[in-house]
Amino acid sequence: MTDKYTDSLDVMLADGLVKSPDDFTKKVMHRISEHADIESSRRLTTRSLIGDYLKNSLWPAAALATSAALGGFQVIAFIFGIWIPATAG
Repeated sequence: MTDKYTDSLDVMLADGLVKSPDDFTKKVMHRISEHADIESSRRLTTRSLIGDYLKNSLWPAAALATSAALGGFQVIAFIFGIWIPATAG
């Protein structure tokens, strides 16, 4: 993504009108690596917390019981839907 400001900054850096500090690249790369380390540890922690929560909670059992109940209701509704017209005639 380039824009007019970025292009003019690149031109000034290339012409020597603007000079970056000597340790600029080192500082930027250090901050990028710190940011990446923080994000990866946060991501792993979040994933492990979610996994532990689902393993040690009643939510999976409740979801299974609810889906079984709804599925049973659908079977009964289907059978009732066939039975009504068969007995009406």
